[in-house]
Amino acid sequence: LYIGFVKQFSYQGCPDTTAGCLDELQRYLFTYFVTRLLVHLASDMFLVFIARSQLARETQGNPEGERINMHLQIQAKSQEYDAIMKVDDWTENVLTFLFLTCFNVVLPVIALLALLTTMLEARCLAHRNCCFLRRPVPRGAEGIGEWQQLLETVEFLAVLINVGFAVF
Repeated sequence: LYIGFVKQFSYQGCPDTTAGCLDELQRYLFTYFVTRLLVHLASDMFLVFIARSQLARETQGNPEGERINMHLQIQAKSQEYDAIMKVDDWTENVLTFLFLTCFNVVLPVIALLALLTTMLEARCLAHRNCCFLRRPVPRGAEGIGEWQQLLETVEFLAVLINVGFAVF
């Protein structure tokens, strides 16, 4: 937001081009979006690698008949899908939505990036949840809870930011 709205009035100023600071803002947005994606995917893949290596060590040398019992033991020993993981997963989705709605005017390719990264991340999370985490106890829900309020706030901010980019 600093580069998009404030920098042009600061002592640093913007380049004397028709785009002004928007070229710099595009570069920073693209770099941040891609870096955040790569770091998140790398950390998830690292956890999957650790879980797979632990699973391979535990199942090594077991006869075929013991594999059914082994699956139950692995489920019991697996990490639980706790509130921290749930918040991390939702935060990633909300941040992607925030970048998409607030800066789509500045960097239109962010829509394609958001689509591709969300599809890839959804597959990685589904694989992680199905193969490496303990099955959660099913609970009913009436909606997405407090995340609804946060998403509505992001929508309001996106309107203000997009109008600001159009006016300034």
